Amino acid sequence: MITFDSDLLIEHKDYRLAYVGTDNFAFGVALGEAAKPYKTAALQSFCIQTGHHSTPNLDKRINGVRYALATHTTDNLSTTGNDLKQGWQEYERCPLYTMGKREDAISQLLTLLSYENPPIFIAVAGFAQFHSNYIERVLPYKEKITNHDAVIISADTEEIQLKALGKGLSTINIGQNPYEMGRKGAELLYNTIALGQAPSKDNYYLDFHYCNQTNILRCTVNH
Repeated sequence: MITFDSDLLIEHKDYRLAYVGTDNFAFGVALGEAAKPYKTAALQSFCIQTGHHSTPNLDKRINGVRYALATHTTDNLSTTGNDLKQGWQEYERCPLYTMGKREDAISQLLTLLSYENPPIFIAVAGFAQFHSNYIERVLPYKEKITNHDAVIISADTEEIQLKALGKGLSTINIGQNPYEMGRKGAELLYNTIALGQAPSKDNYYLDFHYCNQTNILRCTVNH
């Protein structure tokens, strides 16, 4: 068995030959790194939006964000305490949990956007931006986003998200590579079954798509 996109739990990994997809910790680090150019205060706050309290792949992304912003050591990534060694802190009400509900996700984002000095918003999955009315409901804050008085950093680069990005309603989107997940997964499975060639590695981690308003037409092109 070849897993892709979402791997088995560590204790079950012996049941599969290889995993093809995103290194979720590294993905979180990338999201955190994307926030650094927008640090405008000596003590900059940020807010992570996630799904459920116990979603393994999203939890790894949260850990990556925290590691990138140096608010946690590698031994203490799952807590919300801050050591502030690089001037970053998690906003007091965060992480925000959407429980997979898009209406809750966009309501959480809109609440933050309404603040005079909102924390940098970092979504570890598309959540709010998958809402069918995202553009309409975030549009009143376009000037705030354009001036970087509000910063929206989101995982995923689906068409609906790139449309919002093109309208200046997102700051940066970092996407996964589902096309290559499917292609590489099928290739490994074919090589294993038809050619008797077992995968040479345990994990096949894929690159990310980095999208902003300057490269929006080409940022998700698969090479």
